[in-house]
Amino acid sequence: MQTVLTQLNAVPGVVGSMLCDGDGRCVAQAFPSLFDATLLGEAARVVADGTAGLELSAEAASVVDFRYGESRLLLKALARGTLLVLCSQDTNPQFLTPSLTVAASKLARLQAAPSTTPAPPTAVPVTAPAAPGDEVGGRRSPKLGVPAPTRGLEELHRRLSASKGPK
Repeated sequence: MQTVLTQLNAVPGVVGSMLCDGDGRCVAQAFPSLFDATLLGEAARVVADGTAGLELSAEAASVVDFRYGESRLLLKALARGTLLVLCSQDTNPQFLTPSLTVAASKLARLQAAPSTTPAPPTAVPVTAPAAPGDEVGGRRSPKLGVPAPTRGLEELHRRLSASKGPK
């Protein structure tokens, strides 16, 4: 994944790129060291929460282009996340979009490929049984250590589930 992002960064005007999963985690990133990992993690969460509101889907061939003072932010949806590209204001999107589409396709294949290394065992958190007042809308409250998902993620999950129905 890192190689694909590095190749995408070679397009003139691209500052950095990042792959975010649907849960708002940074899967891979290729940004200069100037960008703090905490800042990139927060950006991944914002992108995941906003994906439902923007109605981004992997089936759409579109790229969402946000323009800011001196920069642009391009988003391309994948089946399991979103590709985010930060570039300069004068970057030609018609030149960048084909590279973005190719990179998204490669990253989607890499995400779908089975891992060659076994995943480390995951620890299951042990929490106390929920008291009658600890449920919030059918979900555990954050005070039990299991934060409730955001509304944006719930909406994204609902839309993805609805679009993947039987064919």
